[in-house]
Amino acid sequence: MPSPPSEPQIPYFDKLEHAFAFTVMAAWFGTLFAGRNGLVLLALSAFGVLTEVMQWASGYRDGDPLDWMADTFGILIGLVLVRAGAMRWLVYLDRRVATARN
Repeated sequence: MPSPPSEPQIPYFDKLEHAFAFTVMAAWFGTLFAGRNGLVLLALSAFGVLTEVMQWASGYRDGDPLDWMADTFGILIGLVLVRAGAMRWLVYLDRRVATARN
C-alpha cells in the first residue's frame, strides 16, 4: 500500500513482523508437507524475495534485503518448531475439522 500505517517506534519492529509472519507460514506448510522442509524453505524464501522485488519495482515502496533475511530467519524458526513436534496440534485440528464435515 502506498501509505502503510505507522509502526511503533521500536527499532527494527518491521523485521519482527516479517519473522513472525514467516514463522507461522513455515510451521503451517512444514506440517502440511511433512518431510519436505527443504522445499518449504526454498519456496517461502523465494516468496520473500519476490515480495521485496515487487515492492522495489512499485516505485513507491522499498525492497529491503534485511526484510528477506528476517523472512528466512522466521522460516527457520517455523521449521524447527515443526521438527520439534510443536505443531502436531495442526494435524489434530485438521482431523477434527475433516471429521466434523462428514
